[in-house]
Amino acid sequence: MFVTLTKIVLAANPIEYISPYACEKLGSCPGLTCPPPLEATRRGKGCCPVCWAPDHVISMDRHQAIKSPYTIKAHPAAPSSCEGVKCFKLHCPENEEVGPPLPGGCCAICRASNA
Repeated sequence: MFVTLTKIVLAANPIEYISPYACEKLGSCPGLTCPPPLEATRRGKGCCPVCWAPDHVISMDRHQAIKSPYTIKAHPAAPSSCEGVKCFKLHCPENEEVGPPLPGGCCAICRASNA
């Protein structure tokens, strides 16, 4: 799970969607303590480090491990690289509706209603 300034994004590569000005607006990163074997690591274009360990350290298929009635398959408009990804079922606010993922994203997002 990665946090941008406005949304929690659960996707195969959410770091691509951070605004180039987000890090500047953030100022400094909050303190981060990672439980072993995770380590604070900067990933992709993210502003701040996240707790992370490579797959050979924590052997888990990150796309298949979640078994929950609250998960669904990737959105039908998602790219083929999202095959096998699990997304969370959305419960959008009253003035929003479930819409397609951001470009390159795997999971549906809540978007403003057209009604």
